[in-house]
Order: sequence, then structure tokens, then C-alpha cells
Amino acid sequence: MTISQRLFEIMKEKKLSDADLARGTGISANTIGDWRRKGTNPSADKIPCICNFLDISTDFLLMGKERAPQIPESMNELFEVYETLDKAGRAIVLAKAYEEQRSKLKRLSKVNEAEIAEEIMELASQNAAELSKSKHHG
Repeated sequence: MTISQRLFEIMKEKKLSDADLARGTGISANTIGDWRRKGTNPSADKIPCICNFLDISTDFLLMGKERAPQIPESMNELFEVYETLDKAGRAIVLAKAYEEQRSKLKRLSKVNEAEIAEEIMELASQNAAELSKSKHHG
């Protein structure tokens, strides 16, 4: 499987459109469309941004598999404590981790919305200036 095939498969699994990827990464929709139509792969400079947006590792996008995780020593202690928790305690820990992840995604979404709104306002301002010029010169 090629990188672009894997990319579009992941997008399909996450129910993301080309437009979603474009908005989330700043990569033009035309470029993404070219990858899809021509079967070409994203350039190396686009890979980190794509992976960040999709919340996957570069290893997974490039090779279709993850490296064996390297767990820091401090995490081993955390896992040991987690293992001592009863079912309710584990549920609380997992719920908190889920909320943290949701909060992170909401912040990312708001950043993208703000950037899009800013671009729209800039384009509207440019269009208004062009209309104003054409009225004065026409």
C-alpha cells in the first residue's frame, strides 16, 4: 500500500473528507485532490502536519505499522499504580484521559475555525477593495 492509499484509508476510517484535511493542515484542496486522482504521495514536508492532524505516527503513515513504543521509566510506575486500581478507579482514570483528549481536539478545532474566519474576512476585505476600485474607475 502506498502512502497516499494509506492516507485516504485512514481518512475514510475517521470519516474525514479532503476538505477536512485541507482545513486541518493548511494544505490546498487541489494538492490533496491530486494525490487522490494521480495516486501520488505527499511530499516529505507535508507528512508531519498530516500525521499531527490525523493523530497518527509518521511510522504508521509511511510504513503502515507502529514502532514498538519506548515507555519511559516514569510511565512504568504509573502503569503499576493503575494496575492496583479497582474497576471504578480505572474507569475514573480513563474518563479523565478521554476528557483531556476531547479538550485538546476542541482547542485544535477552535484554532482552525479562527484561522478560517480570519481568511474569510481578509478575502472579503480584498473583494470589497476591488469592487470599490472598479466603481471609481468604471
